[in-house]
Amino acid sequence: MLQSFANPVERAFLDDGNPTRKLMEENQISFVAFRPLYEGLLLDKYKKENPPQFENGDHRKGLARFSFESLAKLEFQLNKIKEKFGSSSEDLSRVAQQYLLHHKFVGAVIPGFRNLNQVKTNLAAMDKPLTDDEFEFVKNVFSE
Repeated sequence: MLQSFANPVERAFLDDGNPTRKLMEENQISFVAFRPLYEGLLLDKYKKENPPQFENGDHRKGLARFSFESLAKLEFQLNKIKEKFGSSSEDLSRVAQQYLLHHKFVGAVIPGFRNLNQVKTNLAAMDKPLTDDEFEFVKNVFSE
């Protein structure tokens, strides 16, 4: 098994034609994805009007994905996702996690959590896989 970050935005190891994906498929190696919720960004937690300010020592400080520009692009994409799937944290968590699990070589996702509510949000996605059409919709939204 290989483990690395993956989510609908960061798909380098998942996309067709990627050498790592080819290696996994040819050798029947499973992939375990961490950061499936893109550090909470796919839950629509952060807004472009008020990008988060992280303290010194926080690994997220200065990352481009938390900038106004990145949040604006993500907001546009998430609006399309919310129109189709719903806007609750449970709905958005389902989309992100089940997008990953739709890949046959993905064996598990490792979402983070800090409290019981986040655990429940993550578990709400457990038994609600995406259809092939829903998967393609999500893939296309985050390919824009």
